[in-house]
Amino acid sequence: MNVSFPELGLTRNDCLEMSWVESTLYCANFPNGTSIDVLLDRVQENRVFSKSKSDYYKALIPKQGLETLWEGLMDIEDIFVQMNPYGGRMEEISD
Repeated sequence: MNVSFPELGLTRNDCLEMSWVESTLYCANFPNGTSIDVLLDRVQENRVFSKSKSDYYKALIPKQGLETLWEGLMDIEDIFVQMNPYGGRMEEISD
Protein backbone atom coordinates (compact mmCIF):
# COMPACT_ATOMS: atom_id res chain seq x y z
CA MET A 1 0.00 0.00 0.00
CA ASN A 2 2.82 2.42 0.79
CA VAL A 3 4.29 1.89 -2.67
CA SER A 4 1.00 2.55 -4.48
CA PHE A 5 -0.55 5.04 -2.04
CA PRO A 6 2.17 6.62 0.12
CA GLU A 7 -0.06 9.63 0.84
CA LEU A 8 -2.33 7.43 2.99
CA GLY A 9 0.45 6.77 5.49
CA LEU A 10 -0.90 3.30 6.26
CA THR A 11 0.89 0.81 8.47
CA ARG A 12 0.41 -2.95 8.61
CA ASN A 13 -1.71 -2.45 11.75
CA ASP A 14 -4.22 -0.42 9.70
CA CYS A 15 -4.94 -3.34 7.36
CA LEU A 16 -6.49 -6.79 7.66
CA GLU A 17 -5.90 -9.39 4.96
CA MET A 18 -8.67 -11.95 4.63
CA SER A 19 -10.53 -14.09 2.15
CA TRP A 20 -13.87 -13.01 0.73
CA VAL A 21 -15.81 -15.38 2.98
CA GLU A 22 -13.88 -14.11 6.02
CA SER A 23 -14.82 -10.57 5.01
CA THR A 24 -18.51 -11.51 5.28
CA LEU A 25 -17.88 -12.30 8.95
CA TYR A 26 -15.98 -9.04 9.40
CA CYS A 27 -18.80 -7.00 7.83
CA ALA A 28 -21.31 -8.80 10.08
CA ASN A 29 -19.29 -7.63 13.13
CA PHE A 30 -18.03 -11.05 14.17
CA PRO A 31 -14.75 -10.91 16.12
CA ASN A 32 -11.56 -11.48 14.11
CA GLY A 33 -10.65 -15.14 14.03
CA THR A 34 -14.27 -16.38 14.13
CA SER A 35 -14.60 -19.67 12.27
CA ILE A 36 -16.51 -19.49 8.99
CA ASP A 37 -18.55 -22.43 10.32
CA VAL A 38 -20.64 -19.85 12.18
CA LEU A 39 -22.22 -19.09 8.79
CA LEU A 40 -23.87 -22.52 8.93
CA ASP A 41 -25.90 -21.40 11.97
CA ARG A 42 -29.25 -20.32 10.54
CA VAL A 43 -30.31 -18.32 13.62
CA GLN A 44 -30.00 -14.58 13.05
CA GLU A 45 -28.79 -12.81 16.17
CA ASN A 46 -29.44 -9.30 14.90
CA ARG A 47 -31.81 -8.49 12.12
CA VAL A 48 -30.31 -5.51 10.38
CA PHE A 49 -31.43 -5.04 6.82
CA SER A 50 -30.14 -2.61 4.26
CA LYS A 51 -30.42 -1.70 0.63
CA SER A 52 -27.19 -1.42 -1.33
CA LYS A 53 -26.10 -0.10 -4.68
CA SER A 54 -22.85 -0.74 -6.49
CA ASP A 55 -21.16 1.58 -8.93
CA TYR A 56 -18.05 0.53 -10.80
CA TYR A 57 -15.71 3.23 -12.02
CA LYS A 58 -13.32 2.38 -14.81
CA ALA A 59 -11.49 5.70 -14.90
CA LEU A 60 -9.43 7.39 -12.23
CA ILE A 61 -11.49 9.66 -9.99
CA PRO A 62 -9.62 12.97 -9.63
CA LYS A 63 -8.74 14.23 -6.15
CA GLN A 64 -11.22 17.12 -6.47
CA GLY A 65 -13.95 14.62 -7.37
CA LEU A 66 -13.24 12.56 -4.24
CA GLU A 67 -13.23 15.70 -2.09
CA THR A 68 -16.62 16.73 -3.52
CA LEU A 69 -17.95 13.21 -2.91
CA TRP A 70 -16.82 13.23 0.73
CA GLU A 71 -18.31 16.69 1.31
CA GLY A 72 -21.68 15.45 0.05
CA LEU A 73 -21.52 12.26 2.11
CA MET A 74 -20.82 14.21 5.31
CA ASP A 75 -24.30 15.76 5.03
CA ILE A 76 -25.99 12.33 5.16
CA GLU A 77 -26.74 11.25 8.72
CA ASP A 78 -26.69 7.45 8.47
CA ILE A 79 -24.53 6.12 5.64
CA PHE A 80 -22.04 3.36 4.95
CA VAL A 81 -19.60 3.62 2.06
CA GLN A 82 -17.30 0.81 1.00
CA MET A 83 -14.70 1.37 -1.70
CA ASN A 84 -13.04 -1.64 -3.29
CA PRO A 85 -10.21 -0.81 -5.68
CA TYR A 86 -10.15 -4.32 -7.24
CA GLY A 87 -6.53 -3.66 -8.13
CA GLY A 88 -7.56 -1.40 -11.03
CA ARG A 89 -8.93 -4.42 -12.91
CA MET A 90 -12.43 -3.05 -13.63
CA GLU A 91 -10.99 -1.16 -16.60
CA GLU A 92 -10.16 -4.51 -18.21
CA ILE A 93 -13.80 -5.72 -18.16
CA SER A 94 -15.91 -4.73 -21.14
CA ASP A 95 -19.39 -3.25 -20.73
